[in-house]
Amino acid sequence: MNCESCRFFLDREFEEPMLMGMHGQCRRFPPVFFASSLRPVFPPVFAESWCGEYKPRDAVIGADELQKVIADWLKSQRHDAFTSDDILFDLIALGHLPVGCDEAKANASIWRAMANLGYKRVRGTRGAWRAWFYVPAEDDGHD
Repeated sequence: MNCESCRFFLDREFEEPMLMGMHGQCRRFPPVFFASSLRPVFPPVFAESWCGEYKPRDAVIGADELQKVIADWLKSQRHDAFTSDDILFDLIALGHLPVGCDEAKANASIWRAMANLGYKRVRGTRGAWRAWFYVPAEDDGHD
């Protein structure tokens, strides 16, 4: 159990002299300000470090668990239309999906879970595939 095998670890090389030798960033929590940075950054970590927030990278959540996680996530939202990027980003930030996961596979799983929860995809006004939104299936005004 170390940072390198954690789902929140993002492998990264640093160019800053103070960070040479660090192996990546911890993405468990939002970026923070350090005295040496002009903008918030994710904490740099050594690959062999560890902490109490560890979750294994290879722990894959099943379809049923993902559907429950998404259902809980939907209850916490204040609107009824979501892009797949909204959901994907939050699931990664909450630790339900690993940093650096295969986004295409993750989005396909999210779409299946949303359909099972009674939502459907509709094309947004921009027309691009990234502009798909999720709306409740009972809303017939978006066919």
